[in-house]
Amino acid sequence: MTSSNDSSSVERLRAACDRMVEAERTRNLPAVMDLIWPDAVWLAPNLPPVIGGDAIRELFAEFFELPFTDLTVGEMNIRASNLGDLATVWGTFGLTLESPDGEATETMNFLMSWEQRDGAWKATANMFCSNTPLPEG
Repeated sequence: MTSSNDSSSVERLRAACDRMVEAERTRNLPAVMDLIWPDAVWLAPNLPPVIGGDAIRELFAEFFELPFTDLTVGEMNIRASNLGDLATVWGTFGLTLESPDGEATETMNFLMSWEQRDGAWKATANMFCSNTPLPEG
């Protein structure tokens, strides 16, 4: 196992995160799933936990049907474990959607856990939520 101070391990994780963003932006389902461990858990807003690769694949297939025109990610913050096999990545992303009134961008927070197994970084959990305030009342 590598130390969390091993910059090459963190750089490989950052590259995996970048590949995940690009795969989501381009709706590349096989590339997305290649970056997720089969025993992963996704916690999406207003849904029960989505557990396992098959269920996560269905969630992404539905997500890719949304009329989004762009997906952008702000700065990603990475905190790796001392052993270098677990890491947390968090930040914000924007999803630009087509609507009858034109394009609208939804800004969200995310928190992902990643695990390095046999030298490969893949996501083990993801949770995201909207930054839009709840309506008053």
